[in-house]
Amino acid sequence: MMKRLIFFRFLGIVLFIYIMSKIDIFKLAAVFKEISMRYYLIAILFLIFGFSIRTLKWKRLIESVGGKISTDKLFEAMLKSIFLGVVTPGKLGEFWRAKYLAEASALSKGGAFYTALMDRLIDMLVLGLVALPGLLVIDLRFSVEIKWPFYVLFFVLLIFLFLIFLKKIGLPQFSKTFARFFIPVSWQDKTIVFLAEFESGFRSLKLKLFLEILVYGFIYYSIATAILYFIALALGMVVPFWYLFLVVAMVWLILILPLSFFGLGVREAGFIYFFSI
Repeated sequence: MMKRLIFFRFLGIVLFIYIMSKIDIFKLAAVFKEISMRYYLIAILFLIFGFSIRTLKWKRLIESVGGKISTDKLFEAMLKSIFLGVVTPGKLGEFWRAKYLAEASALSKGGAFYTALMDRLIDMLVLGLVALPGLLVIDLRFSVEIKWPFYVLFFVLLIFLFLIFLKKIGLPQFSKTFARFFIPVSWQDKTIVFLAEFESGFRSLKLKLFLEILVYGFIYYSIATAILYFIALALGMVVPFWYLFLVVAMVWLILILPLSFFGLGVREAGFIYFFSI
């Protein structure tokens, strides 16, 4: 199993090397020489703005469970988690911020993990909600047969069902059963306490707050798309914003799979395919 995982991680690197081997280095250098610094600087400004929105989204979740942390520590935790997310498959490294939050605030470990997990689930939900119409547009408008809209829809519904399950049923009985069968005896008590703390945070999620966080998620995603849009303009590429808005979600969903280090190869192949359409 481990050997297969390592194989898939290097698959992206091999793909990246293959893509680079097909590129004319001199033409690539010429493109970089013609970069429009005006558009590039606008992209950087949007990058800073997007990071601020993403941090505010997480802060809103922290406040909803009674957590308090200074803005500078919050930015520090977010920056470190983004770096760890880049170097780990599926951006799992981003959950490191839960540990940092628990140490820097009065929140329990379970409550801190809830804020990180919910923040991640909202982002994935936004990607699913954007990717589904994106796949349909590609299928209907460009006559490119896409056979996996069903899987994206199933992915979105799965997140909704997970949230409803936790909200309606709760974790007390589930946590005891889970701990009894899957956790060593020496860890069972701590695990049950951790899940109870997580549930306490989750039960604070009301519909109004959920919609507010979801709006933050769509704003952040729109800004992330704008960053790529201005980078494309800086490189002399003319890509309709609406198309890029749909494409980015599909590429990011692919990047959730642990197929490469830093997303190399997989990200490039995804954009090459959708731009070729």
